[in-house]
Amino acid sequence: MAYQPKSYRKFVATAATATLVASAIAPAAMASSHFEDVAPKYKDAVDYLVNNGISQGTTESTFGTHENIKRGDLAIWLAKALKLDTASAPASGFEDTAGTRYDAYVSVLKSKGYISGKSTTEFAPNATVTRGEMAIMLSNAYDLKSDVATSFTDAVGNYKTAIQGLYAYEVTSGKTETTFGTSQNITRGDLAIFLKRAAEVVKTPQVVSVSAVNAKQIEVTFNKAIDSTSILDIDGTLKAGVFTVSTISGNAAVVSDSSVATLSADGKTLTISTSSSTFAGEYVLKTTLNTLKDQQGNFLPVYTSSVFKAEDKVAPTVVSTTKLSANVTRVQFSEPLTNEGSWSFTQSGGSSAIVNVDATNIAKGYVDLTINDSTVTAGEAVVATVIGARDFALNLANPNPFTVNFSKGSADGIKPVISSITPLGLNKFEVKFSEEVMNFDATDISIDGIVRIADAGVVGTVEGTEAIITKDSTDKTKYVVEVLPQTAGYHTVAIAADGVTDLSGELNTAYSRIVTFSADTTAPKLVKNEVKKATDGFEYLHLTFDEAVTLNAINALTATEVKNFVTTNGTIDLTGLTAVSADNKEYKVKLADVEFDTDSTTPVALSNGGVYTVALGGSVDDGANNLAATSITFARGTDAPTVDQTVSSVSSVEGSPSKVKVLFGQALDGTSATNVANYSVSGTVVEKAEILAADGGQTVTLTLKSGTNTLTGARNITIAGVKTKDGKALATPYTGTVSLVENVDPTYTASLVTVADGADADVTPELYVKLTFSEYIGDSVLLDAIEAADFKVTYNGTDLGDGFEGVFASTADAAIASGTAYNTLYLKLDETAVTDISKAVVVSVLASDIVDVIATTDDTALVAADIKGNVVVSGNVQAQ
Repeated sequence: MAYQPKSYRKFVATAATATLVASAIAPAAMASSHFEDVAPKYKDAVDYLVNNGISQGTTESTFGTHENIKRGDLAIWLAKALKLDTASAPASGFEDTAGTRYDAYVSVLKSKGYISGKSTTEFAPNATVTRGEMAIMLSNAYDLKSDVATSFTDAVGNYKTAIQGLYAYEVTSGKTETTFGTSQNITRGDLAIFLKRAAEVVKTPQVVSVSAVNAKQIEVTFNKAIDSTSILDIDGTLKAGVFTVSTISGNAAVVSDSSVATLSADGKTLTISTSSSTFAGEYVLKTTLNTLKDQQGNFLPVYTSSVFKAEDKVAPTVVSTTKLSANVTRVQFSEPLTNEGSWSFTQSGGSSAIVNVDATNIAKGYVDLTINDSTVTAGEAVVATVIGARDFALNLANPNPFTVNFSKGSADGIKPVISSITPLGLNKFEVKFSEEVMNFDATDISIDGIVRIADAGVVGTVEGTEAIITKDSTDKTKYVVEVLPQTAGYHTVAIAADGVTDLSGELNTAYSRIVTFSADTTAPKLVKNEVKKATDGFEYLHLTFDEAVTLNAINALTATEVKNFVTTNGTIDLTGLTAVSADNKEYKVKLADVEFDTDSTTPVALSNGGVYTVALGGSVDDGANNLAATSITFARGTDAPTVDQTVSSVSSVEGSPSKVKVLFGQALDGTSATNVANYSVSGTVVEKAEILAADGGQTVTLTLKSGTNTLTGARNITIAGVKTKDGKALATPYTGTVSLVENVDPTYTASLVTVADGADADVTPELYVKLTFSEYIGDSVLLDAIEAADFKVTYNGTDLGDGFEGVFASTADAAIASGTAYNTLYLKLDETAVTDISKAVVVSVLASDIVDVIATTDDTALVAADIKGNVVVSGNVQAQ
């Protein structure tokens, strides 16, 4: 229950406060002890109102203790008790408070969401207040809500949680044991008591609930706003040691200091994402002592949750699209995704559009779409079709495929300008723009008229090659440009107006300025060194510097080891350090790969429990200066490597229109390998699974149901439950992608057409059946051509035989070429054999080698890669 007993409640030290406050805001004669109508039970509460300038009574001698209070006066008391700023509050919109003494107080309370009116235009300031209405206002204002049960039979409807909150936090005990008095008017004396008690509630910060919201995230809610610095590092990951999550059953989900987490705006809801694992099973979350604290500095007590279950069966959906700029639209999903799927884009006219899909933050639940197509005009609609997007529980997005509509915005009319160019040494300078820009590259920069680069092996000046440009990781308007070392002194740096644009598409103006280059005399500094355990179970040493650095000779660094109070001198090899961030400020190395050498001949692994001090010194530099004499100290703990799969992973997956071939690393158990329930190919149906005799029984061919895959593109494939011949199953499901071609069989329609075969009107026209296919077709054997034997034509129920004269590319009797695509074909009939066209002429396709192909026009020459392979639907089609 989210409240504390009376021993935890903070009471105002009225003796001291009354002396100080009352003397400042009210004459002593107005103290409650001078009110004739204030009985002892009300004295402390009325003192609290008077001493804090909340109310001065109805007359000099009376407080009006037993009088009903009006809605307007309650608003004044409440706003004053909360010390709200009434001067800057927006107007409430209530017509019956405008211009009255209540207006500012009602307005500020409404803006905070603490009160509402009788209607959108009426507050009714002169109406009396019921105890139920008072409960809602106080509950909202002091955040006193609860689901704790009460015995009050009149705590119902809209009043229920508010009354429960006042009861839970001991603001009320009710009119009687079974009634709160919800519909009765509240008196001034009773409201004084309620206000004082509400103001004195101290809610000990604590966890209210823990639940899994999907396979990737859990949600922790608190009863008070939490200090974000006590729970999150500046990079948006959890602070070390705040939480532990124990797996009771199911997947071993990892929550560590590398887990990404977000705290809601009100500070009461923390959403934690696992790193490489997922939630699927039962778990318990624990907090540690003296780590988490609220925004007032109070530490949360140690908390252990009850067992919570994670079972994600809800498909992800698109919840919003937000235009970040004229060219960039963010698509937000309902949860993190493990695969963004395959995206294709179409302009309003039907042609394709060039759009970049930035899925960097797909695990955070969104992608950014950037229109990079000059043919897309401002305001023009673009439709994205997405196939195969999945969440971390492998649920396909709903629907699949789905579409997203967005458009290109207009330029904002404000050109981006260069705010400053600041040299950072002889070979670096910083460029800062007035706003975020796109397409800033080396072709835009010149120094004294030419581009000079920092490139290994290049001496002197080089024209027409690229500088090294790095965008700042935090300030998106700032770039660092690295060039060949310049001479100290004045140089002209110019940025051309030939392609740099802001996010709305406005081109920058040309810029040129003389700047002074001088040698960098500031040495890099080590900001932090720490040991982190990664999701693979191994410890890594992380080194973070205040600027980009280069690591030099770090294979024989002077070091000491302290273990069991014994100090050993030697050297440490840190050549395994690799950059973690693109800006080369943070590096890491796996400690299991680091060796300590005491005699230069027999290096050994770091000892568990050993504490190592290493001198970095001149082993690190920023291109101009070495790191000053600096040493690091770290403790070596133990590794807990993740367990390898008990069966080799899937070696390869290959797709065709109606088949998927899966190669495993070991011979398979036939029963599990042929169970179609163990395979899922997104957006289609697996109809059959067969083990091939070849490859030692390691290859499974999946047959996809014809017509279930309507789009060409990458699909997610999931394999679970398949066992090896000795009965070992995959430790975790295999997930991957397979490129598939649509497997919809082409269809055709038939119609009779006639063509005159001469100028003489008495000559009978030639008769054809025109076949129109739903897509381009060709012969799957490219050396062969479609021929008459591939078709059967009947007239009035009888095979025409010789009455069917052949198949042609046109009514001009153009021959069918081998290895060629067609959308229409013409079957030539003997007009003497078909004497009455009112009788049925029916065409059947006999061949299994007439298949769909990739082509854009008739007579397209085909290559093997153009063959889709879906066979034309055989059957009887009557010519109309």
